[in-house]
Amino acid sequence: YLIFEIIKSFQNLKSWNELIQFIDTKLDSKVKNLLYVKQQYALAYNKRANEGDLETSIELLFSILREHGYSSETYGLIGSAYKRLALRNFSNSCYATHLDRAILNYKAGFEFDSRDFYTGINLATLLLLKGTEQSLADMNKIIPVLKYNIELNDFDITNDYWLLATAYELYIL
Repeated sequence: YLIFEIIKSFQNLKSWNELIQFIDTKLDSKVKNLLYVKQQYALAYNKRANEGDLETSIELLFSILREHGYSSETYGLIGSAYKRLALRNFSNSCYATHLDRAILNYKAGFEFDSRDFYTGINLATLLLLKGTEQSLADMNKIIPVLKYNIELNDFDITNDYWLLATAYELYIL
């Protein structure tokens, strides 16, 4: 589909306003209702991150879960929005709530598909950031699964930035 390439182009340019406007005004309802388009629409709100955008992203993503069922990708996007909210509110009382919600959603995504290293590495990192005895024990339980899944890849031929970044982050953990 050409639509996937157009969306990727907006993302590569970090043109979040334009992507939101494009989806709002240029796509018919059939295309707007494709799961990928809905996820990328919610991601654009997350990345733009204007006042209220993260909450809008979360609402859109929970709507996707209700309409399309569970997926590691959707849970990962919800976790990402809550992680941004946590970091934005680092110095106030909302921080712990948003951090816990991010952890909960990354965990749901990782439990849904433990091969998804994106949700797994974010879960491990946030568990480390939380720093409680329980969260560190939970982190230590998932690290072997992450290592196994990462090691299944051939690093000699990959050009997947996120796979390499995840491997390095896992090495640090």
